[in-house]
Amino acid sequence: MSISLKSPSVTVSGFLDQTLEKCYRQGASDLHFEPYDKGYRLRCRVNGSLYSLAQLTTDSAVGVLSRIKLLAKLDPANNRTPQDGRFSFVSEEHSVDVRVSSLPLVEGESITLRFLDPLRIRYTLDSLGMPLPVLDHVRRTLETDYGMLVVCGPTGSGKTTTLYACLEALERKSRKVLTAEDPVEYRLDHTIQVPVSPVAGLSYSLILRAFLRQDPDVILVGEIRDGETAATTFQAALTGHLVLSSLHAADCVQGIIRLQGLGVSSSLVASGLTHLMSQRLVRKLCPACRQEIKQAEVPSFSSDSLRSAWNAVGCVQCFASGYRDRIGLFESVVFTPELREAIVAQCTNEELRRICFGSASGLAFRDSARMLIEAGVTTSEEVHRCL
Repeated sequence: MSISLKSPSVTVSGFLDQTLEKCYRQGASDLHFEPYDKGYRLRCRVNGSLYSLAQLTTDSAVGVLSRIKLLAKLDPANNRTPQDGRFSFVSEEHSVDVRVSSLPLVEGESITLRFLDPLRIRYTLDSLGMPLPVLDHVRRTLETDYGMLVVCGPTGSGKTTTLYACLEALERKSRKVLTAEDPVEYRLDHTIQVPVSPVAGLSYSLILRAFLRQDPDVILVGEIRDGETAATTFQAALTGHLVLSSLHAADCVQGIIRLQGLGVSSSLVASGLTHLMSQRLVRKLCPACRQEIKQAEVPSFSSDSLRSAWNAVGCVQCFASGYRDRIGLFESVVFTPELREAIVAQCTNEELRRICFGSASGLAFRDSARMLIEAGVTTSEEVHRCL
């Protein structure tokens, strides 16, 4: 249904306020204004999936987009270069931050709004869905004075949430904690947070070098993107600091390969890393409509059949999707002497994978997924969709 805002009863501000409120209450993480041949379509992302909200005529969309730009302190007349900004609105008696990104297209302009709600991000390590062995090792890593914990995964896999949960688990009052983030999405107590700003010449590597002169105990690097950042990060981990960071890599083994590809020597990777994780976000089955599959009908997830499994049915509470909310699916590698030797020897990917998950110290995605499926948390179809 196409919506026009020419009616005097519907104002641009009122429409935007109602749309923001509706999306936020539905648990949306993002709101998209996207041009197409007949106008603009509005879609929101809930639990990782996009849902259509409405369609706007081109004239109406121009007014709404101009309003968003004014709120975010962007240039309303600039539709030729990308812009970034933020604003806030009040919902349920508390303030919700909104990050705005505009992108010029061949025809029109795409604007994406991301909701940054401090009340929703306050996850604890216990609430992320980590299997107990992984959770215990993460906690032990956070209690140490040096070393490096890296979380791997694609964009949108929950790496930042996991890093924030790690910071929440730290005793920050008695430790000096510094973070370099792009951007700083959530403010943390007893934490010094520095935003990366290429325009101001503040790169990850430059900020990290400054951090090392600030007598820190814990350093969080939002993302290892290049060789210089990687080298400085490992230097910090090997000189008496606890370092937390993230890396774009498909899994733990690919994370090791990616670090080597960034120019970090094999010996440095082997000695600097303490704990390596990879993760995805899978949708959780809706508890109101999930349906258990009979034992004889359980699909095979691996070489062995599952003990139990559930189907996603769909109801009013889950927008007929069969799923509500999301949970982490984790892969975890503990750096044993055998693994460190294999990295230094530059063993093949297959050999590294065998060593990583051939002992009780490692947990592969398959093992983590089996636990969630058999517990009725998610489905094998959802796991295959995300991996």
